Amino acid sequence: MRNFWIKIKSRLRPPRKNAAPSALICSEVFESMSILADGSVTCACTDIFEGRVLGNVNTQPLEEIFGGERYRDLRRRMISGDLPPQCVRCPLRVRPRTGNETVEGRGIQWLQIDPIFNCNLRCPNCDLTRMWEENFFIRPRTALSLEAFKKVIDEASPTLKHIRFHMLGEPLMNPQSVDMLRYAREKIPHLFISIETNGLFIGAEMQKALVETSVDYVKISVDGASQETYVQYRVGGDFSKVYQNMAGLVATRNAAGSDRPRITWQYILFEWNDSDEEIQRAQELARMAGVDHLYWLATHSTCASKRFLPGGKYPIFEGEGQSFNMTLEIAASRGESMARPAASLDAYDPWK
Repeated sequence: MRNFWIKIKSRLRPPRKNAAPSALICSEVFESMSILADGSVTCACTDIFEGRVLGNVNTQPLEEIFGGERYRDLRRRMISGDLPPQCVRCPLRVRPRTGNETVEGRGIQWLQIDPIFNCNLRCPNCDLTRMWEENFFIRPRTALSLEAFKKVIDEASPTLKHIRFHMLGEPLMNPQSVDMLRYAREKIPHLFISIETNGLFIGAEMQKALVETSVDYVKISVDGASQETYVQYRVGGDFSKVYQNMAGLVATRNAAGSDRPRITWQYILFEWNDSDEEIQRAQELARMAGVDHLYWLATHSTCASKRFLPGGKYPIFEGEGQSFNMTLEIAASRGESMARPAASLDAYDPWK
């Protein structure tokens, strides 16, 4: 493993040591919206339980919601440092205040949209799984309608730059997901579109659709290099199917002579899938599939890998008690040695 090129980057950066907690803000309330499958608007993707609903796209124009008093009050409190309880420990509040923030915000620059409140898997650490197990649902298992999606795109189009077409559910389970992606691309040709998926719905027709609609970035979660390890977390999944779908998407893109979508295999490290043998097998499979990147994600969740935490064989955290996730980016480009760095995804993933 020492021969592999590794780049460490934080997904959720810790507060800066020289910044008081109240001096840190969440930029999302100034430039984005998170839209749930029932049309509810929350301040960020962390509010999946709708603790602070700011409006609903099914009954209100986006301008009315984004410029409404609830959003303005949230920005006002973010600017003053008089934070609401939900914001005090929010991991998205990481940027120092610049003094240029206003209660009007900067316009809707990007959207996070949850196409469906449902999933075909039962991953143990997922909030959706816990809701099923405890029979506690904050809203019906519903899908965002194509009509509502078109309304959102139309109203946000003057300033919209990015769409994250995923949140809590499996986005490609929405039967109108392809129509949504196609409409977004036709309405805003320069729009950056990303999808995070478990990959089980990326069959031949979906592969063709993702390439034809020029989706920019697809991240596929495959936490193992065999059915035995993969299914321990992706409960109900099929490793052979998702791997074939991932390789098929690469082949379909290449056959079309396109450079989109960029395709990432995300691999969450657990106690049962972090051996040298399993990791080396995943790297070999990544080469064979031809994915652009292979991401190793270490967390502090239940059964997380201990080898990649402080005191482990390959520690990636400096210091104890840090609760944010880190990503190890390991080159896995087509035909390249794993010892050589692949091109950075930063150009394709502009919000990072």
